[in-house]
Amino acid sequence: MNVAEMLASIFEDALLPFAICVGLPVSIVWLFFRSHMNETNRRSELIKLAIENNSQVDITKLVEQLNPQPRNLKQKMVSSLLTGCILIGLGLSLIGYDLWMIYRVDNGYIGGDYILYGSACAFMGIALIIAFVIGKKMMKRELEIETEEAEMKAKAKLEA
Repeated sequence: MNVAEMLASIFEDALLPFAICVGLPVSIVWLFFRSHMNETNRRSELIKLAIENNSQVDITKLVEQLNPQPRNLKQKMVSSLLTGCILIGLGLSLIGYDLWMIYRVDNGYIGGDYILYGSACAFMGIALIIAFVIGKKMMKRELEIETEEAEMKAKAKLEA
């Protein structure tokens, strides 16, 4: 075994899984926090410029407009429903692909992996949809109150 084959073996056996299992999650977290810090720095710079220029802008209103609005309960529930539908679609497509490969290839394909992953995705999607339905029934009154508050805020903005 020469040096090149030995280095390739070490790369395949140790470094590649390490890079995927450690490097990838660390880089994703780093990118997320970096973008969050850039947003915060941009907002602070805008507020600092408004204060330095002694403009007649109300700083409290500026801060309220620059800060992201929190998602309300209805948006969170619809997001859960959408995620559930996407997971069900992904799961069914994986199951269909695996069944198609089993049907298409006579003896050479040993299937089952995509059926396992597909069924896991589909069951997670079904669980999210069930949680949406149950949450909608339990939070019916809170959703009505939230809708009324949003309508009142919209009317107040139109009048102002």
